[in-house]
Amino acid sequence: MTAGKLRPISNRLLNPVLRALAGAGVTPNLVTVLGFGLSLAAAGLVMAGLWTAAGVVFWVSGLTDLLDGGLARLTGRTSRFGAFLDSTLDRLSEAALLGAIAYEFGREGDGIGVGLAFGAATFGLLTSYARARAEGLGLRGDTGLADRGVRVILLGAALVAGPVKEVLGLLSVLGAITVVQRTVYVRRQAPKD
Repeated sequence: MTAGKLRPISNRLLNPVLRALAGAGVTPNLVTVLGFGLSLAAAGLVMAGLWTAAGVVFWVSGLTDLLDGGLARLTGRTSRFGAFLDSTLDRLSEAALLGAIAYEFGREGDGIGVGLAFGAATFGLLTSYARARAEGLGLRGDTGLADRGVRVILLGAALVAGPVKEVLGLLSVLGAITVVQRTVYVRRQAPKD
């Protein structure tokens, strides 16, 4: 089950928070930008050697993914720009954290760690691109094992409890499988050429 399928349950659990944010005049785009800032903070914590703290902060940043969309729907403030901003900053968030991890492995002379971080980043970005490209063609691309929610949960867990390299390898494999799943899914929907 992907994290996206848990969204209706999480929205019900988060409704009191969403109503409080709406009552305080917080906008969905502000929540999105706050989540991005938290991801940058998590990357900074990795570079400071505080990997456990980085994992917790990254998980909190992941919660903003549940809040910004839910808040937009609750307040009737859904917009194309908001969706674009959210998607763009989500990609930058993952890239910043994985880049910080790769940098730290590089400083330690751990080429395998650098390669695994690069693989996780590449397939994370490609997974998201496959969905976005499918949707740009009027098709659905929201299938597969490792959507963003799964990647956030696993990456945060790796930072909190380890082992980081093994989880980066797992994320690379799951990402590659997800890209294949999305490609097959889109091919089944597309008119036969």
